[in-house]
Amino acid sequence: MIKVLIVEDSPLISKILTKILESDHELRVVGVAQTGREGLRLATELSPDIITMDIVMPDMDGVEATKQIMAYKPTPILMLTSSHQRKKDEVFRAISFGALDVIEKTSFEQMLVEDNSKNNLIKKIKFLANIKVIKHPLAKLQQSLVSSDSIHLVAETKKSKRDLEFKGVIAIAASTGGPQALAAILNKLPVDFPWAILIVQHIARGFTHGLVEWLSKISAFKIKIAEDNEEITKCMAYVAPSGLHMRVAEGGIIRLGDDPPYRNFKPSADILFSSIAKVYNEQGIGIILTGMGRDGADGIGEIKKSGGRTIAQDEKTSVIFGMPKEAIERGAIDKVLSIDKIAEDLLK
Repeated sequence: MIKVLIVEDSPLISKILTKILESDHELRVVGVAQTGREGLRLATELSPDIITMDIVMPDMDGVEATKQIMAYKPTPILMLTSSHQRKKDEVFRAISFGALDVIEKTSFEQMLVEDNSKNNLIKKIKFLANIKVIKHPLAKLQQSLVSSDSIHLVAETKKSKRDLEFKGVIAIAASTGGPQALAAILNKLPVDFPWAILIVQHIARGFTHGLVEWLSKISAFKIKIAEDNEEITKCMAYVAPSGLHMRVAEGGIIRLGDDPPYRNFKPSADILFSSIAKVYNEQGIGIILTGMGRDGADGIGEIKKSGGRTIAQDEKTSVIFGMPKEAIERGAIDKVLSIDKIAEDLLK
């Protein structure tokens, strides 16, 4: 039996969510809290397997509650928000403190009558509940993202104004745990890092723009949502939009496509990696970060075969070792590195 704690100030949402979750015999809602402070107390008393956490609540909001829980009683947390456009900063602050994922609340009532949507939520809850999370000392990640070394490096490169030759393209794939991993990498890159970076991050629809804005605030490296027919340039990171595949065409042009999901993913890392292999050959680097499933395992193998270099995040620093493990087991990876070492390796 998977024990669920709901932290939500809306009695209606709590009631709907309880009904959805308890429609599955393997899930049991063991408590409902209406404030973050109450949620923190119940997390300690009830030891749930997973917590659903609202963002906006009285007394203590979901961000602070997440920070406290992950520091003192680490538990898998799924963030819920009904206003991702207004609260996107708070969502990714919570993720930086250790929350695993985020979903939009507005679809809950629809889930009561749509089996597919309901089953997807139940499947996500079950999956996240089995992830072994670690303690996050208060603001530890935030401090690392603005470390003195990073600040010194950024300041130094801004002064130098070097015009380095374009080196090539780095393609990155990530899923659950990806935002934290991307932040750890991008924050260490100087503003004149002479590569282009293309990113496929699996995240709930509607949250990609929030992710890009959050990453832009904590990194000196330029980051944006990719646009169709956009020319790739050095010193820039491009993130695939929600619900569109991203490829690279001859001449270094980004192509976005609305073709069907590839192996259930859209955008697909396999599609991006495959195009990088064809266009850039030895000037391509493929990186697979934390995440569930096997997206990217085939495509990154093509990068390796074409002469490019390939890197996978190690098991110890991955929230979920699924995607990196698949690529490693297929012999598609040159180096397996901790998240802290990946940026260092790129800089070398």
